[in-house]
Amino acid sequence: ITLPTSTATVTPAATKTATPERAILATATPLAITAPTPANALSFEAIAVNTLCSAAESGQIQVQVYELNGTTGIPGQTIRARWQGGESRFVTGMMPERGPGFADFQMTEGVDYIIDMPGAASPIDTALEAVPCTDPTTGERAITTYRVIFRSIN
Repeated sequence: ITLPTSTATVTPAATKTATPERAILATATPLAITAPTPANALSFEAIAVNTLCSAAESGQIQVQVYELNGTTGIPGQTIRARWQGGESRFVTGMMPERGPGFADFQMTEGVDYIIDMPGAASPIDTALEAVPCTDPTTGERAITTYRVIFRSIN
């Protein structure tokens, strides 16, 4: 008869694992973005619509929105351009170098546009037509540019 014999098992010696030093994590600083804030429940009226022909500003609708005093621009005001089959909204104050109440929109030749301030001002009486013109300074062909001014009535 053969009896099973036990085999000795050697337990490995404990090893020391280096504990990593605490890493100092850099935290990202969130990017602060300042967006224009709309004024509270103002109403506006269109007080001027002027045209010009400029190759440098060809086919733009340039809008200025002013406080009641007519000199201080108001940022954060939504302007709407509508045309057959579409519309676009743009906001004053996104081009601070042009003033806090400035906004612009690029027209497409041959399209007529209606401009308003949704909920704050009625549409301008007539459509703004993106028609060809000749820049009187350069003689270059351009598209008529419109400058629209809205002023607060309260």
